Amino acid sequence: MSFVPDIYLPPQRVRPSVKDIRNIFPSAMAAGIILREMGRGLMVVFNQRADLSEELNIATPSSKIAHAGLFDLVQQFEFVVLKNCAAMTIPDEQLSRLSKGADYDGNFIQDPYHYDVPPPHHQLELPRTEYMSGICKKSAEERTTKTYCAPEEEVKKAIRKLDMTDLPLEVVEALDAMTSPDYHFRLYHPHENDARQIVKTQYPGFVEDVFALIPAGRKYAQSWLKNQWDILLISNVFGEWVHARPTGEYVPSTAVPSNPLQGLYLYK
Repeated sequence: MSFVPDIYLPPQRVRPSVKDIRNIFPSAMAAGIILREMGRGLMVVFNQRADLSEELNIATPSSKIAHAGLFDLVQQFEFVVLKNCAAMTIPDEQLSRLSKGADYDGNFIQDPYHYDVPPPHHQLELPRTEYMSGICKKSAEERTTKTYCAPEEEVKKAIRKLDMTDLPLEVVEALDAMTSPDYHFRLYHPHENDARQIVKTQYPGFVEDVFALIPAGRKYAQSWLKNQWDILLISNVFGEWVHARPTGEYVPSTAVPSNPLQGLYLYK
């Protein structure tokens, strides 16, 4: 990736100073823009493992975090990675359990590109309709599959480039639906869920194939390594960045797929 001086970044996405970052995260040691050509994504680094609730001065840790400063930061950069930061003090029972399971081949099933929209029967009891998604890792265990992030439009462009020669007609029609102007990768949406489920179950390489076709400077892959602690915050409905999980390694019939990741929510 070529070096792009900060002076050439869009004014609203100039890298904030460490002093500015410490107004939100007192223990932060550095910050840098992840996708410099786009001016998107911000990484905040801590030298020693920090706790999210303590950094935000939240007396009663909760998975539903009200913090205007952090909300505005994520909205500005569209996704934020907190490196060496964990959510250990948030009660386990409050954090949402991210999807897990094995598909018909016994693989850790993929989770196609989406925005986190709650199901109609369960609105998560969030105090605001405009919220952002967070993914945290409370376990020291590794998850071998990464979390992929990319702008919605880049995902649609990549879908149009897929080789569909050997795909079933039902899958081709689902992919065509995903590229339409009124399709926005929303979970549980009554007019979008059918295409999602068809691709999810009948095209296990979908997430990987699409990600490979997105230019390097216009996507981000978050790793979840053993004994490393990161939090990924995604603007969700503001920056139009969807996220996904590719199909994972084979899981024996006697094993249960493990997903050490959990979800939290950020609002003003």
